[in-house]
Amino acid sequence: MHNYTTTMITGDDQPVVHSISYGWQGNLSTLNCKAADLDVVDANFAKAAAKGVSIMVSSGDSGSGYAPTRCGPGDEHVGVAITQGTVKRTVKISASGCCNEGAGAPGWTWTPPPKAANADELALLTPGDYTFDKEQYHVQFTEVPGIKNRDAWQISGSVTAAAGGTVAVHYQNGTQADGAIKFDPFTVKAGSSFYRANATQVLGGTTYYGLAQFEKLSTGMVCGNFEFFKDEAHHSLAFLLEHGGNPPPPPPPGTCEIYSAVTAHGPSADPNVVSGGSAISPIKPPVLWPSWPASSPWVTAVGATRYTEQKIGNPEMATDQFGSGGGFSLQFGQSPDATYQSAAVANYLATVDKDTLPPAGSFPPMGRATPDVSALGEGYQVIVRGKAESVGGTSASSPAFAGMVSLLNEARLAKGGKQMGFLNPFLYKNAAAFTSIDLGSNKVSRGGQALPFGFNCSKGWDPATGLGTPQFQKLLAAATAGTR
Repeated sequence: MHNYTTTMITGDDQPVVHSISYGWQGNLSTLNCKAADLDVVDANFAKAAAKGVSIMVSSGDSGSGYAPTRCGPGDEHVGVAITQGTVKRTVKISASGCCNEGAGAPGWTWTPPPKAANADELALLTPGDYTFDKEQYHVQFTEVPGIKNRDAWQISGSVTAAAGGTVAVHYQNGTQADGAIKFDPFTVKAGSSFYRANATQVLGGTTYYGLAQFEKLSTGMVCGNFEFFKDEAHHSLAFLLEHGGNPPPPPPPGTCEIYSAVTAHGPSADPNVVSGGSAISPIKPPVLWPSWPASSPWVTAVGATRYTEQKIGNPEMATDQFGSGGGFSLQFGQSPDATYQSAAVANYLATVDKDTLPPAGSFPPMGRATPDVSALGEGYQVIVRGKAESVGGTSASSPAFAGMVSLLNEARLAKGGKQMGFLNPFLYKNAAAFTSIDLGSNKVSRGGQALPFGFNCSKGWDPATGLGTPQFQKLLAAATAGTR
């Protein structure tokens, strides 16, 4: 996006209408997006607006962008158990899964699975020869250039306990040319139930010295891991290999009890028990995430609608095959750069049924609000391998509206005027050129899944469909009036 927007504002031969079907309805930090980079992209959008470029961006297909927030630091209380209450249901799941399943419930408790008999510490038998039969390993830790965490290695070949030997290594991710590991004779580690062998391996011209640990499991013997060091003397770890797939299989699930009522809770006899819920910690408001970069003040965010009963000519409603993305930005405010929409947004907040809004604190009412407008977003026909298929999304409604903007430009240029340029002030001044969408909501995620929170459509602007869908002839008249 950085490179794209930089190119957009470079030179005088760039397109003057753009449609972007790219965005993220969530915390951008989870994508490792840095604030400094976002600032550069937004500054480029502002420069494009000043240059007379119209930029449409899909408002997202995840509705209000609701994401559960109960499963984080402070929500999971380790070593705490619910001692009295009413269990609504019990499931076998991980601790994080239990927290998600119990989101919104008065309480939930996760108990880890009981420890099985420790089959990994059977009495050491006499070391025998060992064959690696295309065994899978993955890199768990590395400080070696050219090797990445989670790289997959495949080891094949035989070694003997008495003499060691050399086995072949195939680097399945292609990070290295196929190589080999050389083993010394096996030795027993004092006071333990496993034995090991010194090993050496050459990577990139450097010899790494390591240890291979063999264990006797209930299912047979296995070479559990390799630890390779930067030099033979200091044993500073260079990289670590773990036996098994990439990534390793998840731990066995524990028992998750979700409560409909909680009357008592306290310290658990098992320090690994985890509990949470509104009866144990205060409920945090949900976080609603409008899509970025649609939430930039310098672009036009486009939502999506459909016809009721899927019949052309019927009234339109917010799409429900997916959610028409929209809401209030946590990154940008209406002031100072989006004041063009302040009156419309204030009218929505003053007239909407407050009981239909998400909980207080889940969205900033003075944040940059999206979408700005909408267009039909379902039932687009495309040809795939000679057959027509029906597709949709705000990735369809955004270019559709962008096509209309190109037609407005054509009409203005034919009269000796300039292109439309930055659209939003014009759009909000000409709200009468749009059909207000009053049916539906964006309490819908991808695939039509219902969300607990979101925004209803409303007369005038709303955070699901914006100003509504365009009435092209009215837009054309407004765009060409007094053309210059």
